[in-house]
Amino acid sequence: MALHELHPFTDAEVIRAPQAAGVYVLFQVENPLHVDSAANLRTKLKAEKLRLPQATHFAIEIGYKTERDAAKRVQTLRKELGRVRVEWFAGSYR
Repeated sequence: MALHELHPFTDAEVIRAPQAAGVYVLFQVENPLHVDSAANLRTKLKAEKLRLPQATHFAIEIGYKTERDAAKRVQTLRKELGRVRVEWFAGSYR
């Protein structure tokens, strides 16, 4: 799975996500909602499904050697996806 591959944000697809560290992007249709990294993508995506039920798709990227590398990628993605309306667009429980 790679960031250019959008997957439906369904339980069936989330269970197929690797239990590896990586970066993920959540989308509502094709609009990016949230970008972050996780030590275990599958576990994090399950939690995000409860937190952001408006998300319809996700994309992931794995292969980072350190958490710092993943954090740098998250920062880069947030800049690249400057239109990301992180959370306020979809609503948040906060």
